[in-house]
Amino acid sequence: MIIDLTRNIHKGMPFIPFEEAINIEPSNFPGFPEVAISSFKAFSHIGTHIDAPYHFIPNGKKIHEIDVNRFVGKGHLIDLSDKKRELVVLDDMPKTTIEKGRIIIIYTGMAKYWPKPREQHTELSEEAAKHLLQYEPKMIGADSLALDFVKNNFKAHKAILGADVPIIEDLVNLGKLIGKTFDVMAFPLKIDGLEASPARVLAKLHLI
Repeated sequence: MIIDLTRNIHKGMPFIPFEEAINIEPSNFPGFPEVAISSFKAFSHIGTHIDAPYHFIPNGKKIHEIDVNRFVGKGHLIDLSDKKRELVVLDDMPKTTIEKGRIIIIYTGMAKYWPKPREQHTELSEEAAKHLLQYEPKMIGADSLALDFVKNNFKAHKAILGADVPIIEDLVNLGKLIGKTFDVMAFPLKIDGLEASPARVLAKLHLI
């Protein structure tokens, strides 16, 4: 069974900190008015997306330079949806170990505040980020619009991307993964030179 963890991209959708982050308009194919074709302009961090190390690390990998093997792997869900948190700290991390090489997904419950995510924005602390890095994850993702933001001075971003680990943001449907074993497939657009890209992210549940 496949669970889609990707948010629909649409005109007017919220985006931090920009108000007009996307524009989708019908276009035309000269000489063929019956052909449907569109113009799409957006920030690279719109909707469910993947941050490449270059987002904060000057010499880090850009989105087209990341090894595609990082985009597929066994998933591990950390469920923190039981209560509101402004900051996920070290004490919130699971006491059990995580198998190395997993794609770690943090479920904060923030997605339920859509389309007003600023009313409850949960961020990951630097200490919690560094704790997760000891498990050598392929990627770290969450249902927040940004893993951390201005009030945390992007310390989690810098720690994770500095370890050459991509970040997935603005995931949805994470509640459907509770208690499940699953694989994650997360594929960004392969555009030269970008620090991030919208991505289609799926979870494949293990039925046995």
